[in-house]
Amino acid sequence: MSAPRHATPVLFSLLVTVLVLTLVPMRVLAAEPTASLNVDPFARPAPAPREPVAGVSDAPVLPPWQGRLLMTLRAGEDSLVNVDGQIVALGERYRGFELVGVGERTARFVRAGEEIEVSLDDPVAPLGFAETEVPNHVSPY
Repeated sequence: MSAPRHATPVLFSLLVTVLVLTLVPMRVLAAEPTASLNVDPFARPAPAPREPVAGVSDAPVLPPWQGRLLMTLRAGEDSLVNVDGQIVALGERYRGFELVGVGERTARFVRAGEEIEVSLDDPVAPLGFAETEVPNHVSPY
């Protein structure tokens, strides 16, 4: 018994499809890769270079002097001062300022080339006020 005539083209197209589906992937797998990965796709990109802005430096802004001189003790190289309850000797630092001199009622500190002289007579702001807003009169009531 022979197969019907219309089955031959169907079998032929099925055979061609199977051959195409098996041979094409083999050629693709055997081919050399044309492009290789030269960079890590998960690496962060390099930061863009910053151009300097005129008049602005990268130096950190140092906080201004903060502290109240409570006492001075002149004793030559062993001189001491009391700033906000902390005893500071000559050559020691208080909040980044180095004590370089002690007078009768003053103390001299230096930080990054900036010299500041603090006095026992400096006005003291009452509690609750900033140093810049010292009131003329504070009522006790």
